[in-house]
Amino acid sequence: MNGSRLDDTPAQRRMKLEESRNTAMLNIMNAAEIIDEIQRLPGNEQGKVVEFVRHLPNAETIAAIHEPLEEGPSFKSAAELFAAIDEEE
Repeated sequence: MNGSRLDDTPAQRRMKLEESRNTAMLNIMNAAEIIDEIQRLPGNEQGKVVEFVRHLPNAETIAAIHEPLEEGPSFKSAAELFAAIDEEE
């Protein structure tokens, strides 16, 4: 069995195993294929997917997060905010 895995030393087999762990298998799927996969899941797993999707921010939310405030002060820390509040009182 020349050249087979059985001929490898334990160290060679260990190295090949480590290499295989670092190899990502990625299948590019379109939305329809993803939906088909979700439909094949058991009900409780589908529920987890639905819960995940419900909490994804939409484009408008993401834009608002990155949008600078048009008016009002900004603070670098909570301590800075509380100091400003104390000054107002």
